[in-house]
Amino acid sequence: MGLAKTGTYHPGKYGMIGLSPRFPSDLPPGAVHKDNPESAEMLALMKQQDIIRTRSFSMSLGHREAHSGSLLFGAYDPSKFEGSLAVVPMQKDTDFDRYMEYQVNVSSVALTNSRGTTKRITPTAFNSIAMLDSGTVMSILTKDLYRALVEATGAHYIDSKADGRLWVDCKKIPVGSMDFEFGGLGERSRIAVKLADFFEPEHGQESEADGSTLCEFSANDEAHNGTLALNQSFMRSAYIVHHLDEKVIGLAQAKDVDQGVGSFEDVVEIKPGDSMFRLE
Repeated sequence: MGLAKTGTYHPGKYGMIGLSPRFPSDLPPGAVHKDNPESAEMLALMKQQDIIRTRSFSMSLGHREAHSGSLLFGAYDPSKFEGSLAVVPMQKDTDFDRYMEYQVNVSSVALTNSRGTTKRITPTAFNSIAMLDSGTVMSILTKDLYRALVEATGAHYIDSKADGRLWVDCKKIPVGSMDFEFGGLGERSRIAVKLADFFEPEHGQESEADGSTLCEFSANDEAHNGTLALNQSFMRSAYIVHHLDEKVIGLAQAKDVDQGVGSFEDVVEIKPGDSMFRLE
């Protein structure tokens, strides 16, 4: 995860502001690994310089019609989300046994239709890891979840399956949501992602058949070993607090407002030892 001043994948001139977990994760704050000179990540340096008191940040991308999102270091803004934060543990990378990415446990996935009826589409014992990544458009799902989402949205091929892309008339995307729950916490951890957010209107094209504008489906079924990637589609609906000191993630449903507009009066500092982020 990072912020860049250019649109290229590797912005050589400006570099990146690294907000990912430090690798190796057992380095002391501010230390630099000989094989990874960029490992003295930004949050550790900000904490060392007393700019923030914990290695933490919160963010929300904001809905598609909004002009801005929200990013706070060492703090969060309760006015930006519904209810309270559901706090779940970060998950280690199973291959390296380290905190290498922002990963959480997904315990349930459901679909809610236009009538407000919710149907769970995962088994009771469902337990999958999901990576949270604001820098990627495409959501990566298991084959079962992908198939259910395609059926719910009516996404389809235009000419052939050759290019692998699915489309739907932008004006006919069904009202409804795909709902994710985390850490076995049930409804209080539920994040509802609008079905429309799984499509990219800026990638739309004119259909030759009737002149309607088609929106491109932005999900695939390539989840490696069952690990999901909940990317921009998900993160437009969620307010997320990343707390590296406590190794936890806080999740809540983002309010349907412009996340970049607000007052510092609502901001809450994340202090060391805050019981809200302690799981013991």
